[in-house]
Amino acid sequence: MLVQGAALANLDLTNVHTFNNGECVVVSLQCKDGAQCVRSTTNSSDGADVVWAYIVNTTEQGNRILNALWAIAPFYPDGSGEIH
Repeated sequence: MLVQGAALANLDLTNVHTFNNGECVVVSLQCKDGAQCVRSTTNSSDGADVVWAYIVNTTEQGNRILNALWAIAPFYPDGSGEIH
C-alpha cells in the first residue's frame, strides 16, 4: 500500500495532469516551484517527491476532488503561520 501526504499550500493547483488508463483515472499535482513536497511510504528516508497523485474511477470524480481543493485553498495556511 502506498500512502502519500503533502501540505496543500505546497501544491501547485494550476499544474494538474490527468491520465485515464481505461480502468481508472490518475490525477497528479506538481509541487510549487519544483520543490520536493510530497512524503510517502516509499520515500520516508530519502527525501520527498515532486508530485502528489490520487486515483479515482472517473474524470468527474477527479474534478470534484480538485474543485474541493480549490475551494479550501484560500483558508489553508500558506506557511506564514496565519490561517486565512
